[in-house]
Amino acid sequence: MAEDGWTPLSHEILCKSLSLIDKTVEGSGYVFTKLDCSEKDPPLTHLGNKVQDYKHLKYVTLSKNQVEDLAPVSKLPHCLCLVASENKITKEGIECMKEADLPWCQVVDLSINALAGVFSFQTLGRLRILDLQENQITSLEGFDGHQNIEVLKLQKNQLETLQGLGPLPKLQKLFVSENKLTTLEGLQAETLEELEASQNQLTSMDFVEGAPQITTLNVTGNQFQGDDDLPEFKKLDTALPMLQTLLVASNPFCDTFPEPRKEILLVIPGLLKIDDTKVENEEREACVQLMKVRAEEKAEMEKKGLAAQLADILEKLPEEAAKKIMERETQGNEEILAAFPPPPEPSGDDADGGDAEPPPKPDPMPKLLKEIELQKELLQMATTEAEAAGVGLEAEAPPEDDA
Repeated sequence: MAEDGWTPLSHEILCKSLSLIDKTVEGSGYVFTKLDCSEKDPPLTHLGNKVQDYKHLKYVTLSKNQVEDLAPVSKLPHCLCLVASENKITKEGIECMKEADLPWCQVVDLSINALAGVFSFQTLGRLRILDLQENQITSLEGFDGHQNIEVLKLQKNQLETLQGLGPLPKLQKLFVSENKLTTLEGLQAETLEELEASQNQLTSMDFVEGAPQITTLNVTGNQFQGDDDLPEFKKLDTALPMLQTLLVASNPFCDTFPEPRKEILLVIPGLLKIDDTKVENEEREACVQLMKVRAEEKAEMEKKGLAAQLADILEKLPEEAAKKIMERETQGNEEILAAFPPPPEPSGDDADGGDAEPPPKPDPMPKLLKEIELQKELLQMATTEAEAAGVGLEAEAPPEDDA
């Protein structure tokens, strides 16, 4: 009977909630192995002092009550699964886990409670799945890793960093979506395959290398900007060599580029899926061609910039010094032409429109790179001549910061 809002797990309620009779571990008799006290009316506020007597319980469910403290169920040596979601459990209410006697427990569900922080769960040595989603956890300080956890759910909390998470050598799935993360610092999960980090405030991929085996990364709805060449996503090509699926929708860079998907594929060419849409061969081939075009454009711009600098210095040099450099330029251009002769003109038969396919156009990049190399050589010569002649060269003004 509830008094002043206090409703303990009485012996009567407990007996009605027991089920699943099975043999004892040592085989000497039969016992109840399941306790389901979920959604009681009125809701339970305390687990009383009887449940710890049922040492053979394997499955304990306490969901949808108003329990604040798990101490009464922290000494069940045969428990495999403890579900206490949708209660009012606080950080103090799980302090019992520091000295818990749950050596066989593999699943703990504390979702939708009132946890403001966490403690170590290392006393639960066989724990595989830990659900802490939808609490008010602001820090992982004190968690300090776990040797066997495979799935960790921390979504919908108040985390700004993963510091304190500690090493998780067997973790396969980590859910940290809908927090306030600005960094992935603290990520130490060498076997992690799936990282769900959507709806945070991430602007950098730093520290993602702490989980080098990731195959699926979800950073939808973060704050990644549309910088040239997407340097933050470019980090993933080396930091996450196994990455196959990347979800990136609803980031600012998606509004910057007309085809953000294509920009992603340019910096991470090995992806199989982007935003859950498979990368087709035609799309991949188009990106390869676009990459070549952009590389050529960049090389052409570099060559023109070097040529402009050279022309500016040549105007200030004595005639003899300028002539020496121009002679080297002529010689260098002849060497490049000899190494990269123009393609032959089509023969008469080809010009008449035969069936033979035209020969493929030569790749312009090798020649461009040689031309850039020559321009750099000439620029170095011109600078040396200017210093020898005492010609003053104005230092090029650094580019203005757009910010």
